[in-house]
Amino acid sequence: MSLNNFFNPRSIAVIGASRHREKVGNVIFRNLLKNGEVEVFPVNINAEKVEGIRAYKSILDVKEKVDLAVIAIPAKFVPGVMEEIVKKGVEACLIISAGFSEVGKEGEKLEREVSRIARRGEVRIVGPNSLGIINVSKNLNITFFEGEIQKGGIAFFSQSGALGVGILDSSKIRNIGLSLFCSVGNMVDVSFPELIEFANSHEDTKVISLYVEALKKGRKFLKACKDSRKKVIFLKGGRTSKGMEACKTHTASISSDYSIYRGALRQVNVEVVETLEDLFNLSKIYENFDELGKRVCIVTNAGGLGVLASDACDKYGLEVVELPGEVREELNKCLPPHWSKSNPIDVIGDADARRFERVFDTLAKYNFFDVLLCLLTPQAMTQPIETAKALIKFKERTGKPCFTCFLGGERVKEAVKLLEENCIINFEEPEDFARLFQWK
Repeated sequence: MSLNNFFNPRSIAVIGASRHREKVGNVIFRNLLKNGEVEVFPVNINAEKVEGIRAYKSILDVKEKVDLAVIAIPAKFVPGVMEEIVKKGVEACLIISAGFSEVGKEGEKLEREVSRIARRGEVRIVGPNSLGIINVSKNLNITFFEGEIQKGGIAFFSQSGALGVGILDSSKIRNIGLSLFCSVGNMVDVSFPELIEFANSHEDTKVISLYVEALKKGRKFLKACKDSRKKVIFLKGGRTSKGMEACKTHTASISSDYSIYRGALRQVNVEVVETLEDLFNLSKIYENFDELGKRVCIVTNAGGLGVLASDACDKYGLEVVELPGEVREELNKCLPPHWSKSNPIDVIGDADARRFERVFDTLAKYNFFDVLLCLLTPQAMTQPIETAKALIKFKERTGKPCFTCFLGGERVKEAVKLLEENCIINFEEPEDFARLFQWK
């Protein structure tokens, strides 16, 4: 069975669909009701109705075919429920319940029992100890996260549910457009290789981002990455001895030596990053651009930022290109006499948006660079929002990749939001921008 029943089910039974709105099972059930197309059956041994819908004492009482069973009950009851799922003939099961191998020997024993029953009945499992699954493209949220999710082309598969919640919750603000999400939990069955394969067949997914603490199917994982037609970006948790110890109590994972992961993954063209910020910034770049050249033109109203950007570009193998003579001549006509006369193009601290715009208009006529980096600090005459609009106009006119470092707080906040909404990534500092090119 493919993972289709997890991401595209036509009918779902929620075992543990509670009447109490603060309970996990109720949140999952209400999230599913918002879909409007998938048939949802609440299973609750103590309830006649859940959210006004008839409840069933057991999944065996549901006469209709069930594509996916979701379990959100205490761990000790899961083996018995899994027996019923097998008897019902359900092929896919998402186990939200925690209390398995991540809590010690008793939990390990319980997990083995659940896995044994499922294998006997040929039931595929995601979890246990999972936040859940989301197919953003289909408005299908099978998690206990209730917020709004930004739609886009990034599939995010995570070994940490709580980390997943943080990403989902910030997706709108940070313009992280997601297509698929899966919290793999303890990975008794379905794990990263199958998810990578599924994401490759998913039309709306352009890039695959992973947070991994440990792999249980290393060779299959490397093969899936090697065969992937879509870029895979990898962030490893448990890179240090302390991190490895934390993994054991988090998702029952034994985290191997980081250098082994890094070397093996680079051989199969996986981008290995060090921070969450880099994971999603690089994902956004791959989502929007097939290729990026390394010739950079920098426009700045702060000489110091320009110097830092030049240092960072040189450090990571980017070329801060020479300005052609005809470009300098044109810029002489629209900039103060004491502008930098070179790249970085320092438009001087008193520059308003119109001065930035004149520079962008000039650069739009030429093709001596691949990427434009705009640096801005909010000085007295600075107009961050209007400058952002001018840069967006340049991007739309030329199709060139544009990035920014609008350095500041309240005065640049709305401008940064506008930039991000128009697929222009804003970096905290120039080095963050340049560092991504060591992968791209």
